[in-house]
Amino acid sequence: MAESTADFTPPNVSDATWANLSDVNQSVELVLGTTTVPFSTASFWSEGSLIELNKLAGENIDVLVNGKLCFRGQIVTVAENFGVRITEIVQEP
Repeated sequence: MAESTADFTPPNVSDATWANLSDVNQSVELVLGTTTVPFSTASFWSEGSLIELNKLAGENIDVLVNGKLCFRGQIVTVAENFGVRITEIVQEP
């Protein structure tokens, strides 16, 4: 799903610097939504429980890189896997 960065160097970054950084792993979170519930509710969750989130079906999800919101995107399927198509750049990672 990820696009190759082999032929891409961001503006104002030297090729040598980019070569050193391009293989550094980043923590990526895909946030479908959030909710706040009392402990008394969460303590009764079990297999099959439904947890309602604060986003509507079809809304973009948030993509966080190292804990910072950087992108928004849409859930897609690729073969039998889920993926995210980036639809908006919020902040450069």
